[in-house]
Amino acid sequence: MKVLVRNAVYMPVLKWKQGEYTALGTLPSADQEHILPLVVVPPAGDFDPEAGQPLEPAEHIKRFGPRLFDHWGRRPIFVDALHVDDERHRSVSPEHPLAALLGRARTQGAQACPATSLQRSATYQAVVARFLQKHPDAPACLRISAVELEDTQLVDNIEAFLSEMKLSPERVVLLVDFEGDEAPPDDDFVEVLLERLNHLPHLHRWWLVALAMTSFPERLKLQVGECGRYPRSDWSIYERLLACGERLLRAPIFGDYALEYPDYRPVGRATPRARLRYSTKLEYLVENGTSTKKPHGYAAIHPVAEALVKKTDFAGAHYSNGDRFISQLATRTRKSGTAWQWRWATTEHHLRLVVGQLRTLLGVAEPARIPEPEPEPSLPL
Repeated sequence: MKVLVRNAVYMPVLKWKQGEYTALGTLPSADQEHILPLVVVPPAGDFDPEAGQPLEPAEHIKRFGPRLFDHWGRRPIFVDALHVDDERHRSVSPEHPLAALLGRARTQGAQACPATSLQRSATYQAVVARFLQKHPDAPACLRISAVELEDTQLVDNIEAFLSEMKLSPERVVLLVDFEGDEAPPDDDFVEVLLERLNHLPHLHRWWLVALAMTSFPERLKLQVGECGRYPRSDWSIYERLLACGERLLRAPIFGDYALEYPDYRPVGRATPRARLRYSTKLEYLVENGTSTKKPHGYAAIHPVAEALVKKTDFAGAHYSNGDRFISQLATRTRKSGTAWQWRWATTEHHLRLVVGQLRTLLGVAEPARIPEPEPEPSLPL
């Protein structure tokens, strides 16, 4: 696992929606080997497209392990159970939800490892400690917030955490996580960030250091037929940070929230809107259509895809499985699909795009591209 983790250059923070975990599984293996995902398990209550209904806490947790292995195999992945660490989720099983999630995933063969923070409950931290004692080769992920990064007690708090867990920094991926906090992509912010990162304790001992943030908007206020454009400030900040060269004492790997804003409140079943979220090298695009209520139905996605494909921003049908799907939606050579498939297509495109950008930025050799065969009917296309 250590070699696999060290190959990582990208840590997407994902909500574990069906479109997201399917996208992980349909990526080429050459891209997968550079990705170290962090899954923040959402609370139970939302409609589950695979099950065809909302899932109660026990079923929500039960299904996690098989899905993880089916779509990510034996590659390492971090699991954060923050949003299921409450009485509602704990009451359905004698074991803590994090223990259940990790245990079921490991039973399936997945290499799931715990993610935590300095502020978790005592029961949560105890599960993390027991897991790491039982699996001495497994790493943990410690998430540090933007507020904690400014805390004068940060060093002491990290030392207390390592002591409590009986951990050395060499077993920890330290994630500096800005989540959706607005961070200006200017030189002043980058200078402050550089100084904070350079003064992290044990800077060169952590297994990896990662930096995650997103500039994807929290709310999308678009008219039908409108295309929203939002700067990818998260990527711009990372480029500026690495451009500091030797002044940056240890370069973190890049992290973002893919095509989501980090809001984890269950919303229940809702009629989706025909919409495609799409990323370019510099922007997030949101192509907005009508509701899928009658009379439009899910066919409302076809004009949305057509509008996106006509833009010079579209990467082309051969860029990824997801781009091919979008192109076929535009030409109406495939059925309309459903909302999770639209999310799958654009998320897979995004993951491929970011890995490609990081290869260029970091000087990682681009693998030879092998033409991808037409997907089998079993794929989500």
